[in-house]
Amino acid sequence: MVVFVPQYCEKPNNLSGYATANGAVIHWSKPENIDGVLLGYNVFRGESKINEEIIAEQEYHDVGIAYGTYIYKVSALYEHCESDQTDGFTIIVNGIHDFQTDSFIIYPNPASNELHVTSYTLHVTDIEVFDVYGRTQNVKFPSNKLEGWQPKADGVVIDISNLPAGVYFVKIYTKENQITIKKLIINNS
Repeated sequence: MVVFVPQYCEKPNNLSGYATANGAVIHWSKPENIDGVLLGYNVFRGESKINEEIIAEQEYHDVGIAYGTYIYKVSALYEHCESDQTDGFTIIVNGIHDFQTDSFIIYPNPASNELHVTSYTLHVTDIEVFDVYGRTQNVKFPSNKLEGWQPKADGVVIDISNLPAGVYFVKIYTKENQITIKKLIINNS
């Protein structure tokens, strides 16, 4: 008499992820009860498998995708079968992460009389300074300098000598429709 014992193909657990500058990163946990030999994983965006080779790690970087809302799922590949897919995890890729906050440098910080704003990658169209209450501060800088702004240039110098000591925020607008906010401390002593 031959007894056949079916092997179970358990799916991965704890699927999660986040949007990145040019796509999404998803990660998951191994199945809790591995029955047989676990070979790796397949990743699905919507209904389509997106990996070409079996994924050995519990993380996948989906790069170069358009802005939009994506539902990701993962299945486990065993020597004898493929598991069901995990429940879907939604990631919204919307361009908010298309820049690094260090794309702009403000210095010195703390500052007293002048503030330098420099960008190495983006084209600046406007700069505003706010206090902690959200009130726009009257600062002086050559506005015509922004018309010809070029990345990797010297940037712009803002005269902040009229502002009292305290915490402020510098809001930088770009031609690429992005906004960056940097914290600034003014110390007039």
